[in-house]
Amino acid sequence: MGQGYGTRQLRRTQLGASDVLGFSMHFLVTRDPAGHWHWKLRMPDQRTIANSGEDYSTRIACEDGIDLVKVTNRGTPIRYTP
Repeated sequence: MGQGYGTRQLRRTQLGASDVLGFSMHFLVTRDPAGHWHWKLRMPDQRTIANSGEDYSTRIACEDGIDLVKVTNRGTPIRYTP
């Protein structure tokens, strides 16, 4: 492992990956004209790298969807279609 690897891992746990990498990714929550809530995961340059893909009827439900994304970690498997 490279020098400082353990420290970087510890800092990720304490601060969050975006803080360690020196930029601020963020979730942007919006409400459309029909009243549905959506989220987007944005890079510092404002590029969207993920979105909710569905309509939420309440802001709380939208935030619950964000929480599901936040708990995803390295242990989450990648599955492929046949």
